[in-house]
Amino acid sequence: LITAFLSGFLVDRVSLHFHIAVLTAFVFLIQVFVIRSLEPELLKANQDVNIEYKLKELFAGFSFDRLVSFGLICAIFLEFALSDWATIYTKEEIGIKGGLNTLPFILFTMWMIFGRFTVHYLLPRFTLERLAIAASRYAIIVRVDGHSQIQMDYCETAFQILNETGAVNVGGIMAAEGLSLFERSVARAMRSPLGVGASRFHTGGGAGESDTVYLGCFRKEALLAVGGFDERFTRAQDWELNFRLRENGGTVYFDPRLTVTYRPRSTVQALAKQYFEYGRWRRVVSRRHQGTINYRYLAPPFTVLGVATSLILGTLISSFFFIPALVYALFILIASARIGKSLAEFVSLPLILLTMHMTWGTGFLTSPKSLAAKVALRP
Repeated sequence: LITAFLSGFLVDRVSLHFHIAVLTAFVFLIQVFVIRSLEPELLKANQDVNIEYKLKELFAGFSFDRLVSFGLICAIFLEFALSDWATIYTKEEIGIKGGLNTLPFILFTMWMIFGRFTVHYLLPRFTLERLAIAASRYAIIVRVDGHSQIQMDYCETAFQILNETGAVNVGGIMAAEGLSLFERSVARAMRSPLGVGASRFHTGGGAGESDTVYLGCFRKEALLAVGGFDERFTRAQDWELNFRLRENGGTVYFDPRLTVTYRPRSTVQALAKQYFEYGRWRRVVSRRHQGTINYRYLAPPFTVLGVATSLILGTLISSFFFIPALVYALFILIASARIGKSLAEFVSLPLILLTMHMTWGTGFLTSPKSLAAKVALRP
């Protein structure tokens, strides 16, 4: 920052060689001063003359990330290009004299350096979602996600329900529809209580108050009053927001007339990743908001534990212990027969149901506490 001020005000006042020489000497003295100041904290030199270190041993304890190091090198070169070389260009090519003419360059460099030290504070406060909500001109905010397709009268119906019910958020059915055989089978599982539980926005039901809804049509003032979406939640962001809306005295309302077409994941790997993240972040919500977990959310983790214990004990002790795992396998087959509408879907559904149940439960069980720590307090 100091060099930016010097570069700006010394343009055309001193020669370039003198400017660089003085700057180099100044930076060298600063570095010596910093090293001397840190001397009490640095490792002491080994005074034992009987111990001889080889050059290779001096670097044996060091490791570095090549990608991060390369990025830092690029950033250093970029900074030099935007500061000192910009000064040279303005002097030699444009012919700008020193003084207030260089103020824009000084301010730009100052804010670039300032932003580097404050970006970790600014990003949580000025996310795209928050900026979009704050910049919106109207009193209603409608959320539409990338895998979703709303009906032509969706917004009109949502506005009507908001006015009729006085709710702060209204939403409807997550109507999963697939194009390929795999997607159609996933959609069948997502709309069945045997696949994802009995949430009304998955399986349908009568209109009324609800813990959460799919997507949502919000009153802007209610959204701003609770701080908006918490983007630190990779998943379960909507459930967490709806919980805060309800805690603040608002009503979250489900209405089946609000039907949104949803495109499921198209591969087993993508589906497994999605449901693993669902389970992992649902555990984070339960840690942050104590008492919000219910038996429906505990079914997958208990299933994972039960099946794993059954297989281990059945292998090590007695085949009698295989019974719980066999019962679950029978449940999967019966569920596939009930959910599937064709032979091809029946064949596909066992793998899909296993993937959804096991990855959700595993994500819930293995969710690290470090994730909860990151969202423990509002920024």
